[in-house]
Amino acid sequence: MRLFIAITIPKEVKDYLWELKDEFKVLGKFNFVPKKNYHITLKFLGEIKEEKIDHIKQRLSEIKFNSFKTSLESLGHFNYGVLWVNSYPKDSTLQLARKVDEALIEYPNNYSFNNHITLARIKSLKNKGDFMKRLNIKIKNIKFRINSFELMKSELSKEGSKYGVLETYSLE
Repeated sequence: MRLFIAITIPKEVKDYLWELKDEFKVLGKFNFVPKKNYHITLKFLGEIKEEKIDHIKQRLSEIKFNSFKTSLESLGHFNYGVLWVNSYPKDSTLQLARKVDEALIEYPNNYSFNNHITLARIKSLKNKGDFMKRLNIKIKNIKFRINSFELMKSELSKEGSKYGVLETYSLE
């Protein structure tokens, strides 16, 4: 089973982020992430055997961390291949990701933590200059509280990834 640990995003933030696609869809070919799938990945575990899931759940349940506020900050991209938005301040999210990583140190991965919400995979751009200008649009500074994180499963299909929550962990 493909697993990852993530922070889910409140509905009002998802609704706003979904509207941003209209700013970009005219600039090229984008595969926009379904609104219901918006999240911040704290740690990607990859393919995990069923018998290890209870151990992972136990380790995650031992994490003690205070809830915190964050807000949307700015748009960006990874090598013109992924469109994302990040949140601010980054410190609390980074510290929570470190706690998750420490709790699951026996599950290393090749991904370093990057505080972002993927909005789209970019297939092609008509003009990189226009795309770069559009990244500078002022986005709403929507503040929201992070009260929990989740152990998620990801099932790949022709229609895209389908996510499911296996366990939710409350923050103090």
